[in-house]
Amino acid sequence: MDQQLLDEFRQLLLAERKRLEALIASARRDAQEDISEEYNQAGGIAAHQADVASDLYEREQALSLERDFEERLHEVDHALRKIDEGTYGVSERSGQPIPLERLRVIPWARFTVEEERELERQRAL
Repeated sequence: MDQQLLDEFRQLLLAERKRLEALIASARRDAQEDISEEYNQAGGIAAHQADVASDLYEREQALSLERDFEERLHEVDHALRKIDEGTYGVSERSGQPIPLERLRVIPWARFTVEEERELERQRAL
């Protein structure tokens, strides 16, 4: 892959990294605000059980999203390291080139579409 393409993908990855960092920071801020608000509204005492359960569910959903964002950030950082190492755009499974069309859609892709499908089938078993 030529340097111009690598620079293009690096910029895509850096933009995604910045977006994910903002989403993670926002999710953390929101979760902290929710905890403080719940405590203040209840006067430091647990509120009605249904309200508590609902709040816990919402907090768990927010934490799940935060974990998803962090996992994606890890994938983006991994792809950036591969650019630096000169191995970007090559499947980690077969060593075959990952099509540019796939990389433009998912610049952090580690495998070809066919390999990804096979891995998903194996995970489903």
